[in-house]
Amino acid sequence: MLTQLVIPISILSASSYGISLDSFLSRTQEYFADFSWDDYVLRQNQITLLRKTKTVQSKQMPLTEHFWEAYYFGQEDKMLTERLIYALTQDEKAALKSVKPTRRRAVSEFSLVKNGSWHIERVSAKPFAQQEALIEDNNNRDFRIGSRRFKDLPEEMIDDDLIKLIKGTSGQISQHDPSVKKMDLVVHHAEVVCYPDQQASNAPEGIHQDGMDYIVSALVISRSNISGGRSIIYGNDKSTRILEVELCPGQGILQPDKNTQLWHDVTPIQSLDDISAGSRSTLGFDFTVTQRG
Repeated sequence: MLTQLVIPISILSASSYGISLDSFLSRTQEYFADFSWDDYVLRQNQITLLRKTKTVQSKQMPLTEHFWEAYYFGQEDKMLTERLIYALTQDEKAALKSVKPTRRRAVSEFSLVKNGSWHIERVSAKPFAQQEALIEDNNNRDFRIGSRRFKDLPEEMIDDDLIKLIKGTSGQISQHDPSVKKMDLVVHHAEVVCYPDQQASNAPEGIHQDGMDYIVSALVISRSNISGGRSIIYGNDKSTRILEVELCPGQGILQPDKNTQLWHDVTPIQSLDDISAGSRSTLGFDFTVTQRG
């Protein structure tokens, strides 16, 4: 099922890095409301719905994969899109209109150099692409391989606790993989929101690999009025569950990713009371090794 991993799968606790958990979680949660909605996920949810409509499945509107890719990146032929919307039935139009944005997101990027301890430098975020990402379902398009742009986290939101998290996780990586001398890190600050009539997922691509050397797939900041959001790690057959856990605020999972037999997913979240919206906010870390020695 699995060959030996370079580093083990670890459930992290932010408090183990000398972080005062309650103040860290409450302070971090406050800034998610200021983030922009992730239009890529919104359009992906719209694509999923549109492809299931009778209008599209009947080939009444023959659409190529190039169209769907352009739609995802907001670069589609506007006239063709208008024709598609016009061709939908009233029920299909209503369903499309009901799709709400479900993820707020910002990113921060760092350059990490090991010189005894880890030296951390904030750098400007570049367009984000996951060219070595993989998904379980080869019949579906994985849009993540294309470049996406997200808002750079404001400098005032980079605090000592985030730096402690970066140093702590980097230290765990180098403890098990001492050849690592330099890494690039992208931190994903994301809040997923669900509604009484619409569940939401932080992994609309399904079971997948991120295509990064090491990842913290999610360090949970907050769970509010939700059920679901269970993190699952699978073996190489993509069905045997090696780990399944509902992470509590302050907990995350550190694991190797690229070129391993590990696959992962997170279950959708639903509104717990079916009356008001719910949310799950997380930090995700993508480490890319740039130098060994």
